[in-house]
Amino acid sequence: MKKNKSVCVIGQGKLGGVLAQSLRRAGYSVTVVKRGENKKIPRIKTADAVIIATQDQEIQKAARDLARRGGIRKGRIVLHCSGALTSSVLDVVRNKGAHAASLHPLQTFPSLRQGISALSGTHWFFEGDKAAQSFCKKIVRDLKGKFLIIKPQHKAAYHAAVCLACNYQTTLIVAAEEIGRKIGFQGKDFRAALAPILRATLANTLQMGAKALTGPVRRGDKATVTGHIRALKSLGKRDLAALYGALAAYTKAHIVKGDNKP
Repeated sequence: MKKNKSVCVIGQGKLGGVLAQSLRRAGYSVTVVKRGENKKIPRIKTADAVIIATQDQEIQKAARDLARRGGIRKGRIVLHCSGALTSSVLDVVRNKGAHAASLHPLQTFPSLRQGISALSGTHWFFEGDKAAQSFCKKIVRDLKGKFLIIKPQHKAAYHAAVCLACNYQTTLIVAAEEIGRKIGFQGKDFRAALAPILRATLANTLQMGAKALTGPVRRGDKATVTGHIRALKSLGKRDLAALYGALAAYTKAHIVKGDNKP
């Protein structure tokens, strides 16, 4: 396989920008286009591979655009980067002879600079046609990542796990800030106060798994948990009180009782 592959990236959002710049730095020839951009169809046609880096709801539309405008030839590799969707959303290009796949980088991209910096060491989850696998492995290797294969029927559950661990971690921290504001602190000051224990908890959990759990549920301190829920309700935060109660119940049932092995 020659070193400098040509790649067309469809999508100009954060992920598209991170992939385009990172692939260029790795020696690839990269063309970036907006979905449906007609003037660059000739360059799309000559690329070795097409990466659709749009939002999930735009992926199938982008694939249809490619198929309709002649951007597909037999043996062309077409992949998307969704964590939730399988390569079946690319069936329209498969039917024209392309090799289709999904290749999801398990990373967050809050900005272009931070995304490029974080990409090295990222795990990439592949699902799709075997003929596309070697090319995807090469991309991951060139971007200094780690390549893993996932079964298509497991993608939605995989992405749910990722959202629980990543997206809702942010939700919980912002919720804690909201409580902090309710009791008289500035949000950013309360977040700064939480930072050391958050970093320690994350580090401990990554190293120890469920054994890292501390706090009233671990101790079996039902009175404290009940007091927390009552306090949240008194602040007018019944939604957070319900969330706290659900988290406490799950923690007791699945972590404290040992169902979740470290």
